[in-house]
Amino acid sequence: MLSRRALVRGSVALLLTAGGTSVRAAETITIGVQLPQSGERAAVGRTITNAVEMAVEDVNRTGGINGAALVVVWEDTRDSAEGAVAAIRDLIAQPRVAAVVGELFSPFAMASRDAVEQAGIPYLVGGTSPRTTAGAQWIFRVGASDALLGDLLARYAAETLKPKKLAVLSSRVGIHNARADLLVKVLEGRYRIAPVVRDTWKPDDRDFTPQLDK
Repeated sequence: MLSRRALVRGSVALLLTAGGTSVRAAETITIGVQLPQSGERAAVGRTITNAVEMAVEDVNRTGGINGAALVVVWEDTRDSAEGAVAAIRDLIAQPRVAAVVGELFSPFAMASRDAVEQAGIPYLVGGTSPRTTAGAQWIFRVGASDALLGDLLARYAAETLKPKKLAVLSSRVGIHNARADLLVKVLEGRYRIAPVVRDTWKPDDRDFTPQLDK
């Protein structure tokens, strides 16, 4: 299994190679980070902020990247598409920023897409929608796409579980709902399995009886 240090080194090396940055000549390497530090998903942003800070400290303690220390510049997306665009533009406007670790939420990553492609700056995203990287030259996704995940989940359900009846429940917002829709699409299209229930819940729901009673 890759260590956190190896993963950070590899990710930074990938971004800098893509951007043509010389890490040998640099005393420091500045990485921009675009995250929700306010708004509904601020807690997610804080978790990632802590992870980035620990990883950067770990890398710098052991010599940096070819002797160059990592420096981080932060921008808040304010948990909105408009905020994401403003954040990426602010990071791109700083000449010392060599690459950007971007949004986890696919719609906000895609909102940043035009600015990233026009600037030609490497942009590493966690958004799992296939559209985040489709046709992009400078955007790199770190996780499997929803299309692949939907395919694997459908295959497991159809070929391993082999259910007589199947229900698909998900959160009604964001990535979870989109991923569930892709799962249903593959189940129906490839395996001819139509869920008897396709339902959602709200993020603040505490009672799931209505969904489970169907």
